[in-house]
Amino acid sequence: MRLAVPDKHHLIRLAEAMESGRYMTASAISNRVMGGGTFFARMQKPGTGCSLKSYVAFLNWFSANWPAGVDWPADIPRPDVKKDDAA
Repeated sequence: MRLAVPDKHHLIRLAEAMESGRYMTASAISNRVMGGGTFFARMQKPGTGCSLKSYVAFLNWFSANWPAGVDWPADIPRPDVKKDDAA
């Protein structure tokens, strides 16, 4: 997979898609990936961003835990990750 510059809006959209389907809240996702629930609240603020390491960690987690029957947004690159790789 070819990675572009980290785009916090990709991560926010993926979290919103999981929230809208009532699969998991953004705070719970943040807690699982980062060990704290404030990542997405912080990303909503203007002028904020994230490191490439965090971006990749979230993309891998989303890819490994994406709900069946929900379409992954076509304009967001999806890594090929096994569930065991991004627990």
